[in-house]
Amino acid sequence: MPQLHTATRHLIHKVALCSMNDVVDENGTMRLAREIVTLTWAQVEARRGAFVAVSGYTIDDPLEKKTHLITLRYRTDLEITSAAWIYEARLKSAPRWYKVIEILNDNSEFVSIWCRLVEQSDTVTPPVAKIAGAAMPQGVKL
Repeated sequence: MPQLHTATRHLIHKVALCSMNDVVDENGTMRLAREIVTLTWAQVEARRGAFVAVSGYTIDDPLEKKTHLITLRYRTDLEITSAAWIYEARLKSAPRWYKVIEILNDNSEFVSIWCRLVEQSDTVTPPVAKIAGAAMPQGVKL
């Protein structure tokens, strides 16, 4: 089990904590959209390799495979659930989408999140800032 000890100086990656939502457009078509819940600084550590195809998606990975450990400041106003995703727009390489798999919180000022790298490509769909017609409820849940 990884230790959750980190320091603010290690939070060098800007990430978007997102929630996957079903959106029905005006034509009645349902689509999935990852909406930004919060932007924050994080420590992103590769803990296991992932094989990315030319299409940008990881292949031959079981859904429960943990590839990255992402640590960020703990916030009492956020409850991270199974609908959570993390988006990282990198400076020198392709943006990445991570699916949240497991949350580790030792009641410190940081929370670590086990994730699986799902997509890495210059053509990834970025998260949406706000879904039209959707309102964030009191006590945000991801």
